[in-house]
Amino acid sequence: MKRKSLLTLSFMCCTIMVLHAQNITVKGRVTDAKTGQPVSYVTITVKGEKAGTFTDDNGFFSLIATPGATLVINDIRFAPLEIKANANMEITVTAVTNELANVTVVGSRNVNRSVINSAVPIDIVNLKAALKTSPQIDLNQALTYLVPSFNSARQSSSDGTEHIDPASLRGLGPDQTLVLINGKRQHTTSLLNNQGTFGNGSVGTDLNAIPAAAIDHIEVLRDGASAQYGSDAIAGVINVVLKENTNGLSAAVTGGITSRGDGATTDVNLNWGNALGKNGGFINVTGELLNRGKTTRTNEQDLIIFDQSALGNYFAYDFTEDPAASRAYDDNMLKTKGLKRSDFNFQIGDAKIMNSSVFYNLSLPSKTGKLEFYSSGGFNFRNGHGFGFRRLPSEYENMVYSIFPNGYQPNTESKIFDGTFLMGLKWQTHNWDFDLSNMFGDNRFDYGVNNTVNASLQDKSPTSFNSGGHKFLQNTLNFDASHYYSNVLKGFNLAFGAEFRYDQYTIHAGEEASWKNYGLVTQGDGTVVDELGLSGGAQSFPGFTPYNAGPHNRNNISLYSDVELNVTDKWLITGAARFENYSDFGATVNGKFATRYEITKGFALRGAVSTGFRAPSLQQQYFSYVSTDLINNKIGQSGFFATNSDVAKFIGIPELKEETSVNASAGFTITPNK
Repeated sequence: MKRKSLLTLSFMCCTIMVLHAQNITVKGRVTDAKTGQPVSYVTITVKGEKAGTFTDDNGFFSLIATPGATLVINDIRFAPLEIKANANMEITVTAVTNELANVTVVGSRNVNRSVINSAVPIDIVNLKAALKTSPQIDLNQALTYLVPSFNSARQSSSDGTEHIDPASLRGLGPDQTLVLINGKRQHTTSLLNNQGTFGNGSVGTDLNAIPAAAIDHIEVLRDGASAQYGSDAIAGVINVVLKENTNGLSAAVTGGITSRGDGATTDVNLNWGNALGKNGGFINVTGELLNRGKTTRTNEQDLIIFDQSALGNYFAYDFTEDPAASRAYDDNMLKTKGLKRSDFNFQIGDAKIMNSSVFYNLSLPSKTGKLEFYSSGGFNFRNGHGFGFRRLPSEYENMVYSIFPNGYQPNTESKIFDGTFLMGLKWQTHNWDFDLSNMFGDNRFDYGVNNTVNASLQDKSPTSFNSGGHKFLQNTLNFDASHYYSNVLKGFNLAFGAEFRYDQYTIHAGEEASWKNYGLVTQGDGTVVDELGLSGGAQSFPGFTPYNAGPHNRNNISLYSDVELNVTDKWLITGAARFENYSDFGATVNGKFATRYEITKGFALRGAVSTGFRAPSLQQQYFSYVSTDLINNKIGQSGFFATNSDVAKFIGIPELKEETSVNASAGFTITPNK
């Protein structure tokens, strides 16, 4: 019996040894086919068996399998892949379009970082797909409906602000959000919002200058990021990623109209992409023409025209008791003078906008893939037609009765040019990634006003004026370097860089008749009297004067560092620091710390704290819009004065300083299934 048991045990051991000898140890590494970087936490199983494992931070894995077995590589970031097992394997995978798993540009300089495993909140909007079903055709309005933390509202009768829509992130000002294109700083507009509208006193970036048809997706970092990206990133960062597709020509036409029969919109766009060479290069070009009609929200029942005198001087009144009778009486009075109600109506609503854009995106990698030349940019032309407030016949000081006997509503015209050009070089050496780039941006805004008068010129007054304008130029030279150390704990990413930026802001004066009061006369004793008592300058938008005009510039140098450390497979910590020195207001240092801890598979807590700053823009420092009038029987100036002007200094207004902030955020991520 004892001998039988020994034979049985020996047989079982031999069987196990034979079976084990038939298995093989499969070792390998998973890398991204596009970037060549290791892909961590990818699940690898043996098809039809329970055996399985996952890749480490460096993409390596090891498991036991039978010869000829099929390995299943599966992860939310990549398309599922099946491959025959062998002893040593090099597996490359290609990313799929997955908003949670896309590698992000903002929030981290680690090429392996995605939305779900980042330490800060990031939204990715697949704009290309969203616009197929969205009724919105300009970028500001599309983001308002797609990103809960983003908001943009159109303004009416607000001079330049009704031609460039201000936008905000997380409820903060338009100038507290940094906009990037393909990861590079985009310039702001030259417009300072100054009409009591949303964003009053601020300068934002004109997102509508970028054709929506040129955009693949948009990354929105909802966290303070001044320590990483510099000024303007207090509320967060919006990174616009342009299309890279090479699938030929596509075209789209979209149209619409409001239920009131106004605000008709037409959008026509063409996108063409083509491969360049055999090394993965491409060029993608987009042209877009967007026409938006005006909207009218005047309530005619609030307008009663009442016959005031034989001169045809009318007042506007609100009525409350019998609208029908009041309207009939009023229409009859107008008819006796050969007039009709529409002669006195006024426009309230969105301005009419014609927007035309051309953008491109280009990449030329080398044969080895370790060197890449890239470029992107484009230009936008915009013509706007807005409306000022109506001047009533009773407003004697604003009237020229020989030209507009029944009053008039001025029209504000805009001619806006916005251009951007990026050129850069990326290369790899000794496992370091380097990026040298230059981004140039230019925004020009010229004003005109029609259907108006300079009352002080009376019969000699023109009805159209060139009111001058402003422009803003920015050039940013940037150098970045990064390296991933796989042998430091569970992975350590180091990034650092430097940036030099030059800004220039210029106001140019309008024609003399657009701003001058010709009724002011200097007497022999040097005193000034107003002989006419009439308003000077073009009504609705007096032009910029020579006093306002002039160029202003500054430069900025910054140094920054960004680190990420995977302390364990579950714990990530990140930090960033940035030093900036401005030629006009001095230096500042800011920092950021963020962390993420995975409590269980698919559930993690994360949080961040940072300091932030925003340098006062040149527009805020030097914008002035001043008119000369007789004030209390003395000649004087009224309007907007720069903080460095004699007037501001006299009344004790200090020079502008940088805005500072502290940002803290906390949250969690959960992936309930694949």
